[in-house]
Amino acid sequence: MSEMIHLYSTKLINSLLITLFFVVTYSVLKLLLAQRIRPKKRFEQVSIRLRYILISFFMIFFIKIWVEGFIQILAFVGFISAAITLTQKDTLMNLVGWLIINWRGLFHEEDYIRIANNAGFVKSIGPLYFTLHEASLDFPTSATGRVAKIPNGLVTRNPVVNYSHEEFVEWTVNFIFKPIAKFDIFEKLFLLLKEEMVHYIKHQPSNSMKETNTKSVDFEPKYLVKIRQEKPAGYEMIIMFYCKHNDKADLLFKVNKMIIDFTRNNPELALAFD
Repeated sequence: MSEMIHLYSTKLINSLLITLFFVVTYSVLKLLLAQRIRPKKRFEQVSIRLRYILISFFMIFFIKIWVEGFIQILAFVGFISAAITLTQKDTLMNLVGWLIINWRGLFHEEDYIRIANNAGFVKSIGPLYFTLHEASLDFPTSATGRVAKIPNGLVTRNPVVNYSHEEFVEWTVNFIFKPIAKFDIFEKLFLLLKEEMVHYIKHQPSNSMKETNTKSVDFEPKYLVKIRQEKPAGYEMIIMFYCKHNDKADLLFKVNKMIIDFTRNNPELALAFD
């Protein structure tokens, strides 16, 4: 009896020491990371990875302390895992997807994302599904009213686009004009549009080119004009610009309005519709 008490007392003390060691290690490493990693989202991603790594090692040591024949148990667990893989593939892929979402920091709650044919705000992330409040890709601030529960396994087979970041997003818009205009009038139109775009971006709250980490990218709007032979035939003007995703709809409305007003004041430039 005394030997059993001594054995369990030793295991309990070892368990407490291991727990204390991992808690202190996690706290110290997290403090060091907080001093070195400034972007909050990046710090959260690294913290999640660190937590999973330490928990994995903690479970290995904890089981080794309390369970004899640890190697045999691992072999049995491997056999059970193989059987589960064959019978519960979808569930396993959802769990793998959940690990990828958290480990790689693909997205967090309240992020606006697009995956497969779904776009909206992430409201919750569970082990098997994440909940998405759908919103239009063109009007991200307007919800559709639909709530979708999407399997986590979808992230293993489809690219995830996360629009909730500090970087500006590239957009393009095309306009087709009748082939009666001279090319110099497109330059005149673009300069007006460019002035409006730059003014709009600079005066939006929290919109500053200094926020971006991609300093090598030229954020100036650009355009090109090419001949379009298929219907509606004419000159196709392609305008490329950068803005925050939430500002896209409002900025496109201003651009369309300016083009309509410009064509009214300049009859030699007419939009082609057929």
